[in-house]
Amino acid sequence: MHVTSQCFRRFLIQLTGILLQEDKQACQQIDELRKDIAVLDQRHAAAVKSRDQICDKRYKILSNALLRINSALTSCYQFLTGYQGDAYLQYTLDKDLLHMLGVTLCVRPDVHRWRSFAILSGGQKSLSTLALAFAMQSVYPSPFYVMDEVDAALDAHAAGGQQLHLNTAWDY
Repeated sequence: MHVTSQCFRRFLIQLTGILLQEDKQACQQIDELRKDIAVLDQRHAAAVKSRDQICDKRYKILSNALLRINSALTSCYQFLTGYQGDAYLQYTLDKDLLHMLGVTLCVRPDVHRWRSFAILSGGQKSLSTLALAFAMQSVYPSPFYVMDEVDAALDAHAAGGQQLHLNTAWDY
């Protein structure tokens, strides 16, 4: 039994040495991974900061464009309707919600109550869309537009307003 216990002790000593070596290697790996995590945390923070700056810049550009288009939209819609109606773009000023909620075109045709674009008649939708296109054109000019049968749903009075607008070169 004495021989067995000496063998067992040697085995335990060897096993302890092996286990200590494995433990040391595991601790080194953990330290290396902690360093990697610190580097990744820094890179993540930099990426988040960069994304936030891009989002802020995008929001400023979009909100400025919406403000300018909204101002021109009112004038264009009133011009097309013979100053009988009104239109504006409705949107939130919250930069996080703006991209989720979007923009709603609200219209007050003639002396009716305000309506969202979704519940307008076909002619009212065409007129509102034209006013929005003209407003965008006045703010951000394009060399040309291709419009096919845009006046199909318009009555004679509204089609005349569209033709007058296209023939009139006015600046805001």
